[in-house]
Amino acid sequence: MADLQAEVQAAADEMVAAGTETGLQIAVHRHGRVVADVVSGVDDPGTAAPVGHGTLFYAASRIPWPNATILPTTCG
Repeated sequence: MADLQAEVQAAADEMVAAGTETGLQIAVHRHGRVVADVVSGVDDPGTAAPVGHGTLFYAASRIPWPNATILPTTCG
């Protein structure tokens, strides 16, 4: 799974470099195990603090119940 970690890291770094994202975290779970855990970019452009594994991001959804049902089914 080291290749997956490297591929996800490269994709995250590419999004940050392109300006698509300022900073992000990506975790990939398979059968209950973390197989990729990636951070890239900055938490706050004003301070240039880097995103870390403990950085918290605000996330919201207008339709949480379909996401909670569809995402694990599609991705799992």
